[in-house]
Amino acid sequence: MSETVIRTTIAQALSDFATHGLANRKRASPNTRTSYLLDVRQWAAWAAEQITYVDEITIESFTRYQLHLETRGLELSTRHRKAAALRVFVRFLIQHHGLDPTVLEAIVLHEIPEKNPQPLKESQYKALLFEAGQVKSHHAPEARARARSLALRNVAILQVLLQTGIRLSELTALTLDDLDLPPERKSGKAGGGSLRVVRKGGDEKVLALNSKAVEALRAYLKVRPQSQARGSF
Repeated sequence: MSETVIRTTIAQALSDFATHGLANRKRASPNTRTSYLLDVRQWAAWAAEQITYVDEITIESFTRYQLHLETRGLELSTRHRKAAALRVFVRFLIQHHGLDPTVLEAIVLHEIPEKNPQPLKESQYKALLFEAGQVKSHHAPEARARARSLALRNVAILQVLLQTGIRLSELTALTLDDLDLPPERKSGKAGGGSLRVVRKGGDEKVLALNSKAVEALRAYLKVRPQSQARGSF
């Protein structure tokens, strides 16, 4: 009596990937995991017109899809991100659902030309900081206090970003313990400080903060809402 072969549908594999495959990618941020899942689901919706099961996936399942994305006129950076998501998914299928490893070769990661960063002009960043620090008119004292706290928070965030160039994910991950601010002086400029960030690969780095960033952080921390959370912002 022959054994019954249980075939895995792409929908089942995708559900497994969402539950287990992405959950194990602890170094990826929640936004990255969400984007990966969306990109893979879009491929699965496109592929559903031709195939249903994992064992029906071939090299052509991805070469044709990448051509489809190109003909739609998607930016190179967008196609690169989608290809990266699909490579993660295919590796998962190879490891857990017996997909042919040669399929991975079909997913091309496009080389993206590096763009030289364009620094803000002095007038631009001063205008940005000025606008961030504005307190909108409020009659109620409590509302005005909240607006002032928010304005100080905005200025502190911008000063840190302008000073260090850290990613938004690194900014939102900052805790109070990551900030090293010098003792407050009674007069004169504040001294320099530093902050500690954990980079994408898990490496720690200490970045310098000048006196303006230190002053902005101090001003915000004085009005920061009291909470058990250790997040800086």
